[in-house]
Amino acid sequence: GGLGVGNINASAYSLYDSVFRVPNGQGLGITRDNAGENAYLYFGAGTDGAGQQLASIANIASDLTFNIAGNEIMNIASDGVSTTQDLTVIAQLIQHIQHKK
Repeated sequence: GGLGVGNINASAYSLYDSVFRVPNGQGLGITRDNAGENAYLYFGAGTDGAGQQLASIANIASDLTFNIAGNEIMNIASDGVSTTQDLTVIAQLIQHIQHKK
């Protein structure tokens, strides 16, 4: 079974194992203890370190970064300036992740 949070049954959602429902105008938060610390949301498959961290969204200091296979592919700085890696590299990383499935 899955995890249903917000008075819902996760098994009622065919595409998801765990579902979080929030009321209109509300949100789901990930927080850290102190402003100088980092917070991560990981996407993965498997139970080993590399398999657990195929991709991530990270809040590092005041920046938001997107990572695939341990490589930063985009960074949005606190001043709003965004940097992106070469799209060819990104396409290769996506193919790599798809082959791991």
